[in-house]
Amino acid sequence: MADISDLIGADLLHILRWQAQFGEIRRRRRDPASRPALATTWETLARLIDLHMRAKDVICVPAICDPGRQGRTLAREIEGAHENIREMIRETGRQLPGSPRWWHLATTTLSAWTVQADCEEHGLLADYRRRAGPALRCQLALQWRAFMDAQIHNQDLSRPRRMFADGSAP
Repeated sequence: MADISDLIGADLLHILRWQAQFGEIRRRRRDPASRPALATTWETLARLIDLHMRAKDVICVPAICDPGRQGRTLAREIEGAHENIREMIRETGRQLPGSPRWWHLATTTLSAWTVQADCEEHGLLADYRRRAGPALRCQLALQWRAFMDAQIHNQDLSRPRRMFADGSAP
């Protein structure tokens, strides 16, 4: 049976692969051939980040954060940070892909996401998740899979839209 930590780790790895692809495009941003992949890669990356945050908000935060003051404070902090990142994603979406303002917002968003993901994976939420019993971690894993499967089915995030130069998929 899967553990929620393993599923979150796999999800983060998938997002990191898309971030690597985005970084590859960023390095070639002056090449006109890279422009068609830019908006598509960013859109996919932004949707995956949002999906990951929604899954944490719906599944992990309520189940893992204890009902005490510290748990409620942590839950509010996580949800607030997620909403800030979502707002950054929305603002990036209002800009012309590839424009200087767009690049600034996209890289700032990824930076904020990376910091938040690191805090969640190495901070109190990770500690709460590690202290949760095996039965709860397995239950959360089942909920995570069901949530992701439903979202992927609805959004068709299961299919990479572009391949890496070596032919591998993100």
